[in-house]
Amino acid sequence: MKLYLDEMCRVNFPGDIINGLLCIREYFDFSLEPRIRVNGFTRIWKQGLTNNVTNGETDEYLLFFNGMAELNKKDNTHTANMSLIDEIEGYSKIFKFHIILPNNLPPSHEVPFGHTRYKIEAHYNGLTTFDYFNVNQWVGLDKRNDTIDKRATFSVPLYAFCQSIEMILNLNQSYYLPGETVYVIAMIQNNSRTDILFSKIVIVQTTKYWKTHQLLPIKHVRIVAEGIRGYISSGNKQIWDSHPLNLPAIIPTTNISNNSFNYFEVKYKIK
Repeated sequence: MKLYLDEMCRVNFPGDIINGLLCIREYFDFSLEPRIRVNGFTRIWKQGLTNNVTNGETDEYLLFFNGMAELNKKDNTHTANMSLIDEIEGYSKIFKFHIILPNNLPPSHEVPFGHTRYKIEAHYNGLTTFDYFNVNQWVGLDKRNDTIDKRATFSVPLYAFCQSIEMILNLNQSYYLPGETVYVIAMIQNNSRTDILFSKIVIVQTTKYWKTHQLLPIKHVRIVAEGIRGYISSGNKQIWDSHPLNLPAIIPTTNISNNSFNYFEVKYKIK
């Protein structure tokens, strides 16, 4: 017994209709129908004193979606995905089904301390099989693409007085889509008496999760893109002219207040 989904990449959006097939090798009871259940859940692992998962035990489990797939009584052998034709040959019975996803589902997400996942599970005549699929997040395009201009001046920890490094960072827009390229325009002025060996600009992704009855969130920080430039001698400057930094093609910045089921809050910072 095996599950097949028409969407092979397993990426769906809230409100989508997912079509699939349940293929059974030995089919004897013609009156028996399978039960196909779909659920979405967030699982958080127990952590030790160093915030690392220690024993794999579940600390929190939140089931926010629990539904049943509907069987299509007509044309059970038809599939819209022609690449599955060869794979489903040899099965004695094929059940065609569909799932209607709610409109308020949170996106799938994976971090070291937990995840939000979607699981489809089929039961038939004492047999069980399951598979996973992903849910992405709709992105609105009605945001203003304002230019961002950041300036920073910081002192150099030397014995001389009034030594500083000045940096100007410019982005041509303030909202980006998953997978989009951020083009960075920057100027670094080295006013100190020492040379700068290298400079680096990074995009940092921060994921937070607020555990039940806990004031501070669990946090995971990682660098998702970086650019490195070389030597800046004393009294000189360095120009970054539209340096490309690629955002990961995953969920964008989310706000848990916009959706009560968004248990993870994801934000990006360039620094």
